[in-house]
Amino acid sequence: MDPSFRQAALFKIVEEYFRQKSDVQFKPNVELRGRSKVWKVDALVENSDGSRFGLLIKDWDRTLGINQIRQIQKCCYDVPLDGAVVVTNSFSPSAISYAKRFGISCYSRYEILAKL
Repeated sequence: MDPSFRQAALFKIVEEYFRQKSDVQFKPNVELRGRSKVWKVDALVENSDGSRFGLLIKDWDRTLGINQIRQIQKCCYDVPLDGAVVVTNSFSPSAISYAKRFGISCYSRYEILAKL
């Protein structure tokens, strides 16, 4: 991997990770109609078995908190989606705990880079 890629925007890193997988389809910036409203997700991943996962990608200098986890959880229930993946630079402990309770996967920039 090119060392400068480590400094790339988080969205580009996540996109590259999912594009390397042959059994998934990566769709950036998707609007999904739910029962109560239209939800915007940073990306939608569709597996070959038809399951769909919403991606929340936040390239923030601050910690991602529980409110963002709650929003993607609400989206999953309303659309419905099979699950969610949240990728950011760092998470608050309460956000990680809440995500684990509801089956939302959380990955840091460094965990995604390690998988490339």
